[in-house]
Amino acid sequence: MMVTENKMSKNFIDRKYTNILYGIALVLMFSHHFFTFPTWYQEGISYPNLTLFAKYMNAPLSICVPMFCFLSGYFYYFNKEKTYRYAFKKISNIWISYLLCFFLLYIVSIATGSINFSFTNFLLECFLLKNSNMTFCWYVSFYILMMLILPLYSRLSDKSSFLALAAALFFSYMMIVAADRSDTMSNVILKTAYNNLCNLKYFACVAMGYLFAQRELFKELDQYIYIRHSAIRIIVYFLFCLFPFLFRYLTTYLDFIGTPLFLFGLVKLIDMFYRRKLFFPLSEIGKYTLYMWFVHCAFFNVSAKYTQPILYSPRNPILVLIWGLLLCYFPSIIIRKVICLSVDRKNNESI
Repeated sequence: MMVTENKMSKNFIDRKYTNILYGIALVLMFSHHFFTFPTWYQEGISYPNLTLFAKYMNAPLSICVPMFCFLSGYFYYFNKEKTYRYAFKKISNIWISYLLCFFLLYIVSIATGSINFSFTNFLLECFLLKNSNMTFCWYVSFYILMMLILPLYSRLSDKSSFLALAAALFFSYMMIVAADRSDTMSNVILKTAYNNLCNLKYFACVAMGYLFAQRELFKELDQYIYIRHSAIRIIVYFLFCLFPFLFRYLTTYLDFIGTPLFLFGLVKLIDMFYRRKLFFPLSEIGKYTLYMWFVHCAFFNVSAKYTQPILYSPRNPILVLIWGLLLCYFPSIIIRKVICLSVDRKNNESI
């Protein structure tokens, strides 16, 4: 990512904290998917002791989604090249990553007899119009649409940041309203395409991230609540994390406000307790967030009958979470290396 020194000096989130934040978001996502959807469990897998956890933590744990959206908008501001050339480059990169992971999971599904080969279905999933294998990869279509909007949004925001934010909030609200109508659609392909479009309801978080970077709102917030006593600071920053997290149980419509507060608290707590070795696990998985996101689809797609017993074999929820992270981490290392080689070759050929 190309950034100017002037803009980088405005970045409240230290570079070494970025992957830690992504790592935290990934842990929240895995916890969300692993333990808050009892209906997803295959036969023989159950966690009756987590019934209340699933009920009350389902919405709070999914704060990982607005976290990713906010950080996308936040870091986009620091990119020097806000053009469609850059947008198409990023789109092609994430699509290559998606396709490689999809091919791997598709082979697993064929090998286990979970599906029969269908060229039509294969093609539909390649173009994000079906999700039998890549269950949670709606974010790819969202990312593509987001990257197509951001060059125009950045120009509008340069002229009037608050007008741009107001437009984004209105647009997101319209997508929320539109999403309720998808239940009336009978055609699965059209319904998937329509839902992909309606996921732009999260663009409000992207826009808020852009605004926080542009206006240096994190730094202003930091100066406003300056506290000398370290113990009190810890409590205050913890509350910054806790309130937006738990508030999502009541409503998720205010994520564009709660998410930056949640991230502010996280960054300040990380800064207070930062030790490289202490945060290494989170930082390490944060480097592979996208690929681990893709790989963990294998536990909830058409092959779940065969993959879930492997995931839940430790039984203890904490051990299952760690085991699931490890199962996705090691394949992601290989996938990332393969993708980096293909992307570098593609970029070199285009020069």
